[in-house]
Amino acid sequence: MLLASLGLMALQAVSVSGTQPDSIPTISLAEAIRRAYDISPATVTARGQLGTIIWARRAAVAALFTPSLTVGGNVNSLSPPVVNFNVLPPGGAFTALSPTSHTTDGNIQVAYTFFAGGQSLFRLRAARAGESAARANDDAVHSSTRVEVETVYYAVVADQELLRVAEEQVQTLTEQLAISRARVRAGAAAQTDSLQVLLQLTTARVSLLRQHVTVDVDRLALGRRIGLSTPVGAQPLDTLPAPPLPLSLNEAVNMALASGPAYLRARAGERAVTAQLAVQVGGFIPSLTLSATRFAYGDALPPNKLYRNQFSVGLSFPILDQGVREAGLVSARASADSARAARADLERGAAQDVTSAYEAYNTARTTVDMEQLSVLVARENLRVATLRYRTGAENILNLLTAQVALTQAESDLVSARRNTRLALASLQSLTGKTLIPGEH
Repeated sequence: MLLASLGLMALQAVSVSGTQPDSIPTISLAEAIRRAYDISPATVTARGQLGTIIWARRAAVAALFTPSLTVGGNVNSLSPPVVNFNVLPPGGAFTALSPTSHTTDGNIQVAYTFFAGGQSLFRLRAARAGESAARANDDAVHSSTRVEVETVYYAVVADQELLRVAEEQVQTLTEQLAISRARVRAGAAAQTDSLQVLLQLTTARVSLLRQHVTVDVDRLALGRRIGLSTPVGAQPLDTLPAPPLPLSLNEAVNMALASGPAYLRARAGERAVTAQLAVQVGGFIPSLTLSATRFAYGDALPPNKLYRNQFSVGLSFPILDQGVREAGLVSARASADSARAARADLERGAAQDVTSAYEAYNTARTTVDMEQLSVLVARENLRVATLRYRTGAENILNLLTAQVALTQAESDLVSARRNTRLALASLQSLTGKTLIPGEH
């Protein structure tokens, strides 16, 4: 009896925690994904890059079709006074000038690069390719962010289901402890029966506490994903059987190559880097610039004593620039080769990646069916073992074994459902399509 009392005291100590009512807010998967899109560092960075590239493309268009305009001027205070020869008109006499302590000048210049060896066109093409790459990257980042949110969300859903399993195990063992004690008091069983159940119940209580911790941590992770520093629960998902995929494996591979965000990003990135290579090549070609400037000179603001106009045609033919152009060309070519190799490797791995997700989904679906049957069998075995133990036809160890088997079967079922959802999320991310409408 002393051992039983000590065991009861341990049981009461273990059961103190985990009894608080659950009042934290919950969120749907669709809302969690939407909020993650708004605050995820990766998506915010991708949006910023896209906005920057869009303005780079606008600047390239402006450079191609509009001239540059510059307005400038100076105000000078001189001591001692000097003669400002800038205001001497053509053919004027120097005697007409007098010393002044202030001079002013101003200019307006308009310049347009009439020919740059096609470099302006190359820059515009590179800017457009860069914008396409930025949009593809934005889509790919959204896709990967969605998978990350789904992973955390499904972890919370599974944790909540496992918490229910742990609570049911504790409840069942509590009932079994009452039965075993009654049998001990009636002299139909040894005291070790109740001690065995008490030990199992204490272990289940500890597992329940650990599951509470896991739920709390994963709920905090979900809250972080949606921009909160507090725990957030996941709304329960349906437990209907997962439907078969609506396409074959080969169709899934082809779909991924055609519309998968990661593959589109790789191809767009290769085009953008290749376009930058053409810009570097344009640096070796002469450029022709037309400019017109109007100057004004005087000793007041605005300067108004003399105006001069200048029109110029400038030809720039780069010969040597200390290897800067060559270094830029080599760097651009290396970047293009690297992007090409990365894209080719990603496409070669498409069949492997898609097959892994595709077969993982099919395997998880079958596993769910098997685990559902295992739960039914384990539940029936526990019912029979409980009845047999009540009548004295079964020993306590077989009863506890049946209880552990049921808990394990229910846990495996939860894991199989989670694996099914994760595999589908991965496959849909690879293909860029919603293959099975659900909680998304």
